[in-house]
Amino acid sequence: MSDTDQQQRTTARFYIPPVISSAESLDLQNLTATLQNSIESFTSRGSGWNVSCIRSLSLCIGVFRPTAGSSFIPTPAEIFKKKATINVRNHNTNDCFQYSILAALHPATNHQNNPYTYNKYLNELDMTGIQTPVALSSIPKFEIRNPTISINVLVYEKKDRIPVYTSKFCNQRPNHINLLLLFKGDKFHYTLITSLSRLVGDKTQHDGKTFVCQYCLYPFATEHCLQNHLPECSRHPAQHIQYPEKNQNILKFNKIQHMFPVPFVLYADFESFIKTDGEHEPSGFCCLRVSKFPEHDHKIYTYSGDNVLQEFFKYIKQEQDTICKILSTNLPINTNRRKVQSPRRRHHMFHLRTTLHYH
Repeated sequence: MSDTDQQQRTTARFYIPPVISSAESLDLQNLTATLQNSIESFTSRGSGWNVSCIRSLSLCIGVFRPTAGSSFIPTPAEIFKKKATINVRNHNTNDCFQYSILAALHPATNHQNNPYTYNKYLNELDMTGIQTPVALSSIPKFEIRNPTISINVLVYEKKDRIPVYTSKFCNQRPNHINLLLLFKGDKFHYTLITSLSRLVGDKTQHDGKTFVCQYCLYPFATEHCLQNHLPECSRHPAQHIQYPEKNQNILKFNKIQHMFPVPFVLYADFESFIKTDGEHEPSGFCCLRVSKFPEHDHKIYTYSGDNVLQEFFKYIKQEQDTICKILSTNLPINTNRRKVQSPRRRHHMFHLRTTLHYH
């Protein structure tokens, strides 16, 4: 309700992020709970809104072609020289995902890139209901069918390693496996990561083994630093840290004007409602004056009613006139010779004059 006791109405739209249902059946109860949380978040913002009715509800379902593995793709030279991956040469099949998993479960000392080394273990993996080549969206289903395995997937793109899938069972199951997804044109290929330390070690100047976070791929020099980092980082989705380019990695302070104190600042906040045509209509505003002068500090003004923007600019003009009058007031300066000759005092007076002239 406004000061004029007129009830305001608005139309709100709520959105639920897309859900991939290939791994398990669509959880309508969870989707409903997410929608209810969005509505509660909107109504609890302090504006006093109440939901009166739901006019429409749309559920959009689509079929997409997910990223999936395929036959052999050679390892890029810059990755190959790190000796951090095993790339099984499945020239005639699309089983690169299965071979990469088995290469991790059954490490071989010889012929690590030969698919025949792992053929005898193929029956160990439960691939029920999972099509080959295995799509990224099918990995959660694979983890459900194989409860001792958790999988993270990185993609190698533009000479960088970017996490595209992070298991919710990461660091919880006995067999955690990291895969690197290579691509060439519209063709993708899974490879096994045998050492995250060597794969992303070039992101740090540390000379030696690093301890890499499975979520953000940041390499730590010591294990205890990684353990301190994990509880916070694991709460968030997979992240990609982008480092600055060479010659752009030095920050310099060049905002000299920000070194001088500002005598007055005005902070304004508007309230508005959405009309039936979707346009935002201001219903009121609040303005706070902050000043380094105690006698002029913390003045609050609020307005709610008609012609909000006109009233806002009118008030800002009044504040401008008041502040200019305050700043134009001449005060007597202590011209004591001893104080004027003090270097510290001269420096202070210089900054004072510069501040008043700048504003």
